[in-house]
Amino acid sequence: MDDELGRRLLALSLHDDRAMAELADAEPSATASAPAARRALLVQVGALVCLNAETSTFQVYVEQALAAGIAPDELLGVLAALAPLAGTPRLAAGAASLARALGYDLDGALERLDDGDWSDPDRTQTSSGLDDAPSATRP
Repeated sequence: MDDELGRRLLALSLHDDRAMAELADAEPSATASAPAARRALLVQVGALVCLNAETSTFQVYVEQALAAGIAPDELLGVLAALAPLAGTPRLAAGAASLARALGYDLDGALERLDDGDWSDPDRTQTSSGLDDAPSATRP
């Protein structure tokens, strides 16, 4: 590691006010190259999952990510990368916030599930719940 990077990390680890202000003023997604900006946005979305952020906060960063050319599948990839670290509750909450930020009517989908409309031709509902067997293979 070069000396300058080491000094910057040392200053940050010591909560140096000037170093913290410089870091806070830096906007990597606005000043960096396109690949670096994309990485920064993906990391920011991942941080929102770990922080259990509100959907409105996700919306801001998801809009920026989509404008930067990041595909929704790449945002889902962030959840996959965090799965072993974030834990199931945060991952589930993050998935819900991400779905809403992407414009998916998650609440409507949940209501349809409550009404018994599973809307998946490969899954059938039985009197005891959901049967995972594809309907084409059922007698």
